[in-house]
Amino acid sequence: MAGERYTHITQKEFDAFMATNFFECLNPDQRAQELVYLFTWNDDNYLLKVYSSIVLGMGSREVGADAIRVVLFINTPQGIRAMWRAPRVYRTENWRAHLQQRINEGMLRGREGKNYKCESCGAPMILREGKRGLFWGCSMFPISGCRYTEEFVAGDDET
Repeated sequence: MAGERYTHITQKEFDAFMATNFFECLNPDQRAQELVYLFTWNDDNYLLKVYSSIVLGMGSREVGADAIRVVLFINTPQGIRAMWRAPRVYRTENWRAHLQQRINEGMLRGREGKNYKCESCGAPMILREGKRGLFWGCSMFPISGCRYTEEFVAGDDET
């Protein structure tokens, strides 16, 4: 990102980019009026959401405001849970390439057979937050009682 400069992104160009990836625009986030885009697969068990930093009718926020975020969710018996958060995508000249990379990685992480399964019971692992911060935990806790966890490496969601 060194040397890249802030670029204003219009809602029209963001919508066009997301349409090429088959994402649909949801209603704006109620807190920030930010447009959120969604793609689901595997019978809606996996959801990839892109939080755009695009404010309805205004385009991207000013320099220093939120960057574009990509989050992979999984549908569990407990409800929809975050499974993975991508590094931020900054609104620079290369935002499309960076965002495409994050989308591709989210799709790969959501594919069955990838090594994001609980080693104890085989259920998908999801990102959780505890007293000491973020960690990977079995999506079946507390329903099945599986307590398997793995360390979340700090910096996984930053570039």
